[in-house]
Amino acid sequence: MTGWFAHTCTHEYDHLDGYLFVNRLKECDARRWMKVVKREGWNTPGNSSLRGVAPGALGGRRRSSLIGP
Repeated sequence: MTGWFAHTCTHEYDHLDGYLFVNRLKECDARRWMKVVKREGWNTPGNSSLRGVAPGALGGRRRSSLIGP
């Protein structure tokens, strides 16, 4: 496997092993990531994601039709 297909397969296989992209960050980038997580409150239970909601093209919110309620 090569190229985008190899990258995608590796990404999905990582999920099966319990890895997220943040697990593969360099140490300096991981520290920056944790600062953002703390600043945004993403480490607070119930405040980790907006499931099914993504920013729209004009900065508004739109609901994804592919993700359930």
